Amino acid sequence: MRIYIAYKYRYIKDKDALKKELQRLSDHFEDLGHKAFILGRDVQKWQNHQYSKITTTLDIIKNIGKYDTLFAYINSGVHTNGMPVEIALAKLNGLKVILARQKDIKAGLLEKFANKVVVYDTVEELIKLNPLN
Repeated sequence: MRIYIAYKYRYIKDKDALKKELQRLSDHFEDLGHKAFILGRDVQKWQNHQYSKITTTLDIIKNIGKYDTLFAYINSGVHTNGMPVEIALAKLNGLKVILARQKDIKAGLLEKFANKVVVYDTVEELIKLNPLN
């Protein structure tokens, strides 16, 4: 399976912790034999501050169609503009959407567009829940 990992980034305070969590998920998915994509890592080399919202949106459009599953990782309640765009594009492109949200964080309407919703406390618990199945 080819997995596009969507996440909130721009307004997250602890970006280093987020990067480690995303890398842990990516490594886990790849250990299972899947291909994992993280826009900030794979395209922007974690230099997101150098990319405008327009450039990032174009990068999303250019890359999302290359994958068959969107894994929406929600570990914060901060506002995001990108994730709704990613989920909408995923649905338009026929991708399966798996939404993983941390317990006590609301995902609102985003959950309604997911094929599967997984609620977790920690990244390690999320991995144990085997969200891809």
